Amino acid sequence: MIANTTTDFFVRVKANLTLITCSLRIEFPCLQSVAFVSCNDSTELAELRDLCDRDKDLLQATPLGILALIYRQHVRKWEEWAAHLWINVNEIELLLKMAPPGWNFNKPTPERVKELSNPDVMNRQFATTHAQICHSHLILTFGVRYAEHCLEAMDLVERARIGIRLQPREREAFEGYLRPFLSICQSLQDRSTDLLERLRCLISMSTNMIAQKEARTNRDIAQSNLRVAQSAASDSRIMKTIGLLGVLFLPATFTTALWEVNLFELDNQTNKIVYAVTTVGLTLLVFGAWGSYMYMAQKPLEWYRGDESEAVGGLVENRPLV
Repeated sequence: MIANTTTDFFVRVKANLTLITCSLRIEFPCLQSVAFVSCNDSTELAELRDLCDRDKDLLQATPLGILALIYRQHVRKWEEWAAHLWINVNEIELLLKMAPPGWNFNKPTPERVKELSNPDVMNRQFATTHAQICHSHLILTFGVRYAEHCLEAMDLVERARIGIRLQPREREAFEGYLRPFLSICQSLQDRSTDLLERLRCLISMSTNMIAQKEARTNRDIAQSNLRVAQSAASDSRIMKTIGLLGVLFLPATFTTALWEVNLFELDNQTNKIVYAVTTVGLTLLVFGAWGSYMYMAQKPLEWYRGDESEAVGGLVENRPLV
């Protein structure tokens, strides 16, 4: 390490859609440094520049100060992101009536409640929030490791300065500036884990509620179908009764119409007896034919093919084996 006069550091820090890249070169033993910082958002880059102007003492104390300033800027962004995710989860909890008392810090508007009442919109909200929380947990894990790597880089710089017989300086300033934001990042990481567990519970409860609602709907449909079937059965009995009455009086009606033509010249007493016997006989004949038809209709189709099946079976049994 004593033979090398320079040490290079390259970091990339991401917050949502913002990406900051920093390339830092430190020269020993004078500790002169040059840093090249790029960002895909000019506003973020301007905020970092203003932060460097406000904390010049840190940059003068250690060349790694620029890494601490980048970390501070992103921790603030991560705090806003975590607060937004907490509001989204709390909004879903309020809508599903699962929020504990006193947790309605951001009560959704009636328009938002109506929007989230749509199952498709709610499912998209679940998927979006779940993806953001998982991503935030990944980013915050990176943030914790980033701070730890910055402290390791500080140890590397201090060991290099000790190797060239110089005393470490301003280490307390660097650690005192970095560690509070490290604690915040660790707290945000714990919060993201908590939000993820809460969201999973909400997804599970929402799925159960949808299943129960569908079960109630299916039960109502089944009850409605049962009522329709009972009504149809009642109508069928009524129609059967009407048909039975028609069959009962049809022979008598036919006989009466036939007798009105005066085809038979019989005395009064004989005429009545013949009319009664004919009517009863036709009625019994009609009911006998109807009963035979109903009896034959209840037989399975194979019953009519019994002889044919036996004949086919005999042919199969008498077929020579090849």
